[in-house]
Amino acid sequence: MTPALPQPHPLSLPEYALKAREANRLQNTPDEFDNLRFGYFGETGGLLASVKKSVRDQLTDPQNAQAAEELGDALWYLVGTAAFLGISPNELGDHCIRRLRKRFGDNDRPASEPVSFRQIDGLLDTYKEGWDLDRVKQLGTLANSAGTLANMSLAQFESMSPPALREHFGTLFAEWALTCGCFELRVESIARDNLDKISSRWPGD
Repeated sequence: MTPALPQPHPLSLPEYALKAREANRLQNTPDEFDNLRFGYFGETGGLLASVKKSVRDQLTDPQNAQAAEELGDALWYLVGTAAFLGISPNELGDHCIRRLRKRFGDNDRPASEPVSFRQIDGLLDTYKEGWDLDRVKQLGTLANSAGTLANMSLAQFESMSPPALREHFGTLFAEWALTCGCFELRVESIARDNLDKISSRWPGD
């Protein structure tokens, strides 16, 4: 019997955000915020387009494989937008988990830090059998949340109270995670693959 390979350490939100920031060529540019929020909207639109194309052309590759890269790129933009507005990775992850727990009727309690993608996967696994998510409906919800992000100006976000701002982005992140679940994708795997992608494109100094 082949021994099981050791599982890598959980990828935390702070670790992901740090590595993602190293590849952020939008930093300190006049349009950084707009490019980040519109990037998230664009990647969400790309996800919907890829799903439509796979159905239209009856492609042999499963939809979830096509969705993984789009969701990874969307994650990069979402985390970057939250960081621009002063939301720490742990705050983003904590409010995501709280939102998911509320969605599943679980008790509200803070997530242990550092918040990891594996914690989110664990929560989705716990309630997956009983959730009532429809993939098409969830894609519409994700698109609507991305549209809200694209429609709000920087001044509008800056006028929000810090708790309301964190809750808003926690909801955005939760909808992203639920969409991953609809495609049978692990959020930690998507995050790791995205880091590999950006590292190959922008290997650093």
